Order: sequence, then C-alpha cells, then structure tokens
Amino acid sequence: MFAIALKNNIDMIFTFITAFNLQEDLDYLNKLRKMFEQTGGNFYFVELMSDLETRLERNVTPHRLETKKSKNNIEFSNNELVESMKKYRMNTYENEYICENHLKIDNTNLSPEEVTNIVIEKYNINNTHSGNRNKI
Repeated sequence: MFAIALKNNIDMIFTFITAFNLQEDLDYLNKLRKMFEQTGGNFYFVELMSDLETRLERNVTPHRLETKKSKNNIEFSNNELVESMKKYRMNTYENEYICENHLKIDNTNLSPEEVTNIVIEKYNINNTHSGNRNKI
C-alpha cells in the first residue's frame, strides 16, 4: 500500500497503535518515515493520548462497533484494551519524540473534528497549492 502511494504521489493518512516499549514498533515507524522521506515526501506522526476511562468509553461507540467488527465482543475488546495498556507503553514520555514531525495531542476532551483541525493547522495539509507531497 505504501509503495503504491509513493509511486503515484498519493498523500495518505493511516492509523497505527504503537507500543513505544517495543523496538519492533519503533523500527516499523522509522522504516515508513525513511520510505517517504527518501522519495521526497514528508512523514508526520500524530500521537493521540487519552486516559483509560475515555478509551473504554470510545471503544464501544456505535461508529467504532460498526466499523471495527473486532470490537463487537465488548467484554473481550475492553479487556484487551486494559491488558494492552498494562503491558505496553501506549504513549511517549514527556519531551520524547520519535521524529521531527511528531505532534502529541491529548484528545481526552476533544472531538474528532477538533483533533483534525489541530493536525490540519499544524501541518498546513489543507494547502494544496504548495506543491509539496504531504505524507501522514
């Protein structure tokens, strides 16, 4: 998917749950960053943070249940979320950044639209006349 996007100069946004205490996750993100930068693109990493209570609430929203079938077993899904947060470091430390274009957003009290607007403003990705290939 990434190779096709690079070959065709396609901008993209994707989501990836990162365990910051697993070197393989950090290596994967670094590999992606290099892929985009070596072809003249940009790589932006947006880290979303929220507390466990908020994550559990969002885990069972109608939209999430509809779009992510794996969430339909709510008890299993919630347990998996709690256990993952115990086992993995789901957010970077304060002042820890994995790349130059790393934006941290505490979205506990923000709507998806508010988060989107923060990202658009920060990276100026709404400006299609710049000629730059923006990769997220």
